[in-house]
Amino acid sequence: MPSEEEIKEGQKKKGPAFLYVIRFSVEKYKESRQTIDLLLQRLKEARIIVEAATGAEKRPAVQPGGPGEEVHFLHLSASAPTLLEEAERVRLPKPLKAGPSRHFKRKHLEEFVGCENPEEFFSFEEKQFLLRSVMDRQLVAREGEPWVSQVPPDEIVSGLVPEHPIIPHLQHTGLIDCFFPVHDTMLRRRMLLLRCCTDFVMRDSDLTALRLYLGDSVAWYFAWLSFYTQWLIVPSVFAVALSLLLIVTSSASGGDGILKTMSSSPTVNFLYAVFLCIWSTLFIEFWKRRTSVLAWHWSLSEEDDDEPQRPQFKGRLTTNEITGKPERFFPPRQAYITKWCVSLPAIMGMAALVAFLMLLIFTLETYLRANCHPDSYWHFLPIALICAEIQVMNMVYSRVATYLNDMENHETETAYQNHLIWKRVMFEYINGYGSFLYIAFVARDMERLQSQLIALLTLKQLVQNIPEAIVPLIQEKFRSRNDSGKLVSEVEAGMAPYEDTYDDWAEMMLQYGYILQFGIAFPLSALFSLINNLIELRSDLFKILFTTQRPPAKHAINIGVWQNVLEVISASAVLSNCMLLAFTSPDFLPDWSVPAKFGLAIACEHLILFVKYMLAEAIPDVPWEIEVQRRKERILLLNEKRQKESSAQAN
Repeated sequence: MPSEEEIKEGQKKKGPAFLYVIRFSVEKYKESRQTIDLLLQRLKEARIIVEAATGAEKRPAVQPGGPGEEVHFLHLSASAPTLLEEAERVRLPKPLKAGPSRHFKRKHLEEFVGCENPEEFFSFEEKQFLLRSVMDRQLVAREGEPWVSQVPPDEIVSGLVPEHPIIPHLQHTGLIDCFFPVHDTMLRRRMLLLRCCTDFVMRDSDLTALRLYLGDSVAWYFAWLSFYTQWLIVPSVFAVALSLLLIVTSSASGGDGILKTMSSSPTVNFLYAVFLCIWSTLFIEFWKRRTSVLAWHWSLSEEDDDEPQRPQFKGRLTTNEITGKPERFFPPRQAYITKWCVSLPAIMGMAALVAFLMLLIFTLETYLRANCHPDSYWHFLPIALICAEIQVMNMVYSRVATYLNDMENHETETAYQNHLIWKRVMFEYINGYGSFLYIAFVARDMERLQSQLIALLTLKQLVQNIPEAIVPLIQEKFRSRNDSGKLVSEVEAGMAPYEDTYDDWAEMMLQYGYILQFGIAFPLSALFSLINNLIELRSDLFKILFTTQRPPAKHAINIGVWQNVLEVISASAVLSNCMLLAFTSPDFLPDWSVPAKFGLAIACEHLILFVKYMLAEAIPDVPWEIEVQRRKERILLLNEKRQKESSAQAN
């Protein structure tokens, strides 16, 4: 495991001479020479160093060359003065020689660590962040430029308007087919990050290095996954202790076996259900505290510039009343109509299709139970079909959800992603848990629910971990042989882009739901998930570092909408467990009538929700030490503001 000094030393090592890569579409290159010339001119005006390359050789250039010469790649970098100026503008935190970190100011350069050599003052990752900030701020459209849309003001269309970013628009039009930050090509640097996973989970220093390399959004996913994996130790140990206790009692009484006893014992089911409800509350509340600590150490805050409109956003050209800048406006009423009259019926239709497919599979399972020998391999067919149905329908619906989200015409990328997440989560919740809900509350068969959960957890881990862990390793070996002699930009442009963390988050949320919603049928599901996550943590990191393009750093102050998903799963699990105990668990109050059991389940659900609420209120979201530091910072900023005002009045 690398020490703090090794990580800092690794971060100071130089990477490639350039920071970002632009690759132009070969098909659109010749017909867009004027646009490319204008882009190069704007890059020069922004004081961005441009190096043009054809893919076989590279050469310094501010123009693509003469007739017949094609430039497929642009390598972008920036000088030290440009980076220093931008660091002050964005208030980049840097460590002081005499104390903790402070927002960078050029006039206080000598007070910061590493000021002796301005060329190496910033890490490779900080340089990429600052260069992207320069491009986002200065590469915006101007009135009269050819890429600005020339349409009637009252026509609802998409297109680039003045004061909006150029590069996302050129990506949308297809002229730029790749735009990404390059990996730090020093193998030692990338292996240093990979070695961060040689411990049980990632430490704070590992997460900080990962955040500098891959950005806030990816770092938050790995921070949560590490925290979640650690917390899975508690239910795993509790489940193993219960299993050992059942083994002893079952052997003494000549019982039916550990798995059957585990699913049919009312006492075990009740204890584990209550334990899971309390554990989930403590997990969420302590994760909030962990979020506050990491956000403080990473100097993250909600202060950010207004998010630009998406290139795909359609609307009438108008002027923003606050900023005075031109922008597109789309009536919110039309977006609401699309959501409720198009998206919602489509989602319900897809859910109905899933229910129909599940019923077909369960009909087949009933037929096989009645007509096949108990030891026949045909009994594995239904669970294999369910696993295949879940994977295939998730793939189909992801395209449907994207299409519906595009129809809703969201203005910003954040709004677009949040609505897409909720669409996919709702469907994948139904698709992933539908078979369990049927077995639990329609068939009311706890043993069958247990076998289904064991089989699904095992098969999903095999199906998902093989492509995530083994296939990328094989691909990387073959790529390393074939890529010798190529430019770094060529090699990385050939990698698959890393879209976002959605698939990784969705996989973990489904797993979290399996444990909370149906864990009483098979308490050892937490142990299975713990083992899976130890592999997942490493395979996900390897995938990002070695098999995909480096993702652009995305600002995020927390895990965003996934926090709400956690809360919903945790709350719904209370009702699910109470109903499972009342109606599915065998020998649980067998003499009670159905209405009496239902009333008891609702009463217990309300009581547990009240206990969860009291626990959540009793545990502060922000640790006291962090709150003290925040107050100190507010006081220092207030004093600094007063000093500036006093100086201004004196002058």
